[in-house]
Amino acid sequence: MALDAPDEFPQSDVQPKQCKQCLAKFGYLVTPEGEWTKGFGPAFPSYPKLSIDVGGHEEKDGHTFYLIDCAVSRGGSAVGGHSWKTARRLCDIQVFSNAAAFLPDSYTDTFPYRGGLPGTTLDLNTWMQGVVESINAGSASALDVARTLQFLRGNTIDTPLVPFLKLSGFLALDADRWYEMPDSKKMPLPHLSLRVQSHEEKDGHTMYIVECALAPGKSPSGGGAGGEVKKWRAEHRLKQIREDWYERLGEMWPKFAEEVTEPFAGRGGLPGTSAALDAWVQGIAKVINERKMPPKAVAYSLQFLNIPLPQAAGVQLYAPRDGAPVNWTVDSMSKGGGYAGESTAFKRTS
Repeated sequence: MALDAPDEFPQSDVQPKQCKQCLAKFGYLVTPEGEWTKGFGPAFPSYPKLSIDVGGHEEKDGHTFYLIDCAVSRGGSAVGGHSWKTARRLCDIQVFSNAAAFLPDSYTDTFPYRGGLPGTTLDLNTWMQGVVESINAGSASALDVARTLQFLRGNTIDTPLVPFLKLSGFLALDADRWYEMPDSKKMPLPHLSLRVQSHEEKDGHTMYIVECALAPGKSPSGGGAGGEVKKWRAEHRLKQIREDWYERLGEMWPKFAEEVTEPFAGRGGLPGTSAALDAWVQGIAKVINERKMPPKAVAYSLQFLNIPLPQAAGVQLYAPRDGAPVNWTVDSMSKGGGYAGESTAFKRTS
């Protein structure tokens, strides 16, 4: 289990229209608009029951992580239930607590003091019971429950990998293979450009700006398909780029170090970091454009870079390592992309 929690809880990851998809596996009944289904509530026979127990803490890289056991049962029965463990820093839990508007005012003052003083685990567990009681009593909205489970890492958002890539012009058969078009139907390939040429200071952190551009097609012979070039910027801390992109690619792509030879930037944000990142992201763009990187890693990279997509796509983009995991699902191309292929699945989990 990764214990390197983010400094912020990204509230925007779950949107109302994603609540149904997020909560269905736990037994919550939600409308497509993200509201509770009429008549669904604590009196419902199979109404899910959440339980949370903060049972201890451990030290990791100079930080204290509080160990949380979570479970959701249906109507008090263990059948069809879910249980998992997670770990969070106190400062991250406090960010979540500030956004938990569904909690009664009486719980606002019970949150533990910062500093990890004696008794913090007990106080934190007491505060968490307020979260449990409010949700189990039906006081929280569907969006509140989805975001709570997201924060506790019990939530995943399914994203179909093949259609996701097709939105950007990349045609994949499955998580590991690209679709090879017959010569008679060859189409120019999309061309990705990545640069890091500047950084900004925000809230005490250095944010490195990745300038991204995706051309609709640039064939191997140099010809172009024409059309609008999609341009956007992605801002991330060096820590996020290293842990949530560089290290992730190494985990999911065995040939990563062999194909991407540009060295990654050193720790500490020393002079020359932007230049080192610039060379590294250009190396990433190169292997993507040459289709040496497998589809699952390309999809993850575009997701990390928060590529702009139509709202109707319903795709969750980047969340820090300990945020909601993305569950990449790959149906056959005949289902997701309109041409034949084999069915497989790839899941990115934390």
